[in-house]
Amino acid sequence: INGRKHFITGGDSADFALVFAVTDPEKRAQGGITAFLVDAGTPGFSVTRVQRTMSPYQNPVELTFEDVEVSDDNVLGKEGFGFYSAVKGINGARLQIAATALGIAQNLLDRSLEYAKSREAFGGPIGKNQYVQGMVVDSYAELEQARLLVYRCAEQIDEGADGRREGALAKLVATEMVGRVADRAIQVHGGQGFMTELGLEAWYRDVRAMRLYEGTTEILRTNVAKALGL
Repeated sequence: INGRKHFITGGDSADFALVFAVTDPEKRAQGGITAFLVDAGTPGFSVTRVQRTMSPYQNPVELTFEDVEVSDDNVLGKEGFGFYSAVKGINGARLQIAATALGIAQNLLDRSLEYAKSREAFGGPIGKNQYVQGMVVDSYAELEQARLLVYRCAEQIDEGADGRREGALAKLVATEMVGRVADRAIQVHGGQGFMTELGLEAWYRDVRAMRLYEGTTEILRTNVAKALGL
């Protein structure tokens, strides 16, 4: 195996890598990509750099493969069918990301609500201010809408759906939602929200990546459109 892959989460601490490599250049995605399990200690396998991101929690790495020799025992599944396995696996990954977005949004909403009740200005809690109420309620409404959708999508997959439309729709809605909730959380906290000591800005930066990996927002919209017959 020869090549290089960027943006690998946990690649510097993993014992092995799941590698999708072209084994038939003519067929490529149509039966020419194979999945391999490659031990991190295999000669030619190396972590060549850590890629710093705007998130304090996500710093993926670049993996490099130089004449890495693998045997038939390293093949995962059938030779040439790696692409199909990857596509199938990404549907579950998208649903998992959507569920993660729900949890982060819930935490940010809880903190916003607590602050709105406890922070006093101009003679009373800022939560009595209609502008603050509006931001909290908007976040609450969007979170509950996304939660119902994600749960419904998970239920449909349990009932036998292939997950392509369901996973794409759940991730699309939930990751867009959590970005807006994070923004409002900072706004509710005012200047304090902008400070690093509360950690809200860290979540604001972290959730931005959720609209990029495992399918960008634009790709997800295309996936859903195709599922609708467009």
